[in-house]
Amino acid sequence: MRPIMHRRTLGVLAFSALALFAALDWDATASERAGGGEVWQAGLVQRLDEPWRSWALRVARAPQLCLTGRAEVFPCRREFYLWLLDHPDWGYRLWEQLGARGARVQATGSGGFTGEDEQGNHLRWWAVHREPGLRLWYAEASGRGKWLAQPAQVRALVLLEYRGVRSPEGQPGIRHQAELAAQVDSRGWNLILRLGQHAAEDFARQCLDQVQLFFAGMAWYMTEHPDWTQQQIRKLVRERPDHGRPGEELLRLLVAAHPTESP
Repeated sequence: MRPIMHRRTLGVLAFSALALFAALDWDATASERAGGGEVWQAGLVQRLDEPWRSWALRVARAPQLCLTGRAEVFPCRREFYLWLLDHPDWGYRLWEQLGARGARVQATGSGGFTGEDEQGNHLRWWAVHREPGLRLWYAEASGRGKWLAQPAQVRALVLLEYRGVRSPEGQPGIRHQAELAAQVDSRGWNLILRLGQHAAEDFARQCLDQVQLFFAGMAWYMTEHPDWTQQQIRKLVRERPDHGRPGEELLRLLVAAHPTESP
């Protein structure tokens, strides 16, 4: 398994999740690839509870873009990775301690999160399904991204599949891969179609890679630097004592992973 180097994690944009909006500067043939009357991830979407099923079906029945990220394998402790999947707002704060900057991520309750950057691009997303090896998020974004002259409205579904792996030497790790299906309002889609195809699609794939890297990079860093992680989490818990339960949960995981070290 290939380690994710520190120099790479320092420069990454954290999971502001507005990367999803940036990823919607797409190529003109996406709607053709996603067409044909098929529902994106039909079996999974049909199992969702309401109102999520109805919201997800609006996207899954007619996505203008379907994109699959690169499969990535990396060393980390599985419990740290799962904690990050459930608490991206805390993961973002850890990325901040490494110098990353982006839209601040806030938890809104009931599995929801929100992010807004200095340009006013805004995203809300919810964890609408979780099971071993899988997470599904529904997202709504508004803004101009990097290239659009006028704001656009976006709805998206992001599927992340993962599984535990081990290196030949027995080192634990994770293999994961994300998929995206999305719609843009008609005005925004017409603007996007003017941008050209290949460069926009390449940029979209890079943005999806960054979403994966948010989880992979920090899970690896936490595994390699447990003392640093404990120090940062303790500081964050002190700063937000009324919202510190996720941080306390991670501290227990860290102590369990290194029982001979003092908490």
